Amino acid sequence: MAGLLLFLMSPYKCAEENEETTEIETNGGSYDAEDTEARTAITDWEKFLVQSEGIVNKACVKISQATDRMEFSESKHKGKLRSAIIKADERVEKLSDMLLDARKIKPENYRFNKATLHDIERFKQEFKSKEEEMEEALRQLEAK
Repeated sequence: MAGLLLFLMSPYKCAEENEETTEIETNGGSYDAEDTEARTAITDWEKFLVQSEGIVNKACVKISQATDRMEFSESKHKGKLRSAIIKADERVEKLSDMLLDARKIKPENYRFNKATLHDIERFKQEFKSKEEEMEEALRQLEAK
């Protein structure tokens, strides 16, 4: 009798599970969109970090070249060049610190919602602003 009772209840249970599954699937469209948005944000973030590291590395090379150039320049230009190198190096150091902090962030540990995406964009804008300051310092460095 218990077997018959289980047999009779199991189609109902399956139907109930199917209804829940259908409900999840209809609401799942928003989950898919959120998942796609999160994956896109993570991919963009990783690309941003790689590109930014490349920019910082190129700046380090330019500073190194200027340091080498300073050794062979006339003494009256050494002071100006040294000052420009220090300024450029400070700017690069700020960007490097920002990147180190950004690398500590593991996107998979965050729920990507509008606030998180806004924070990412704000970080990118701040980084871009500091990058422009660094570029200006490098231009001054190359002019000396």
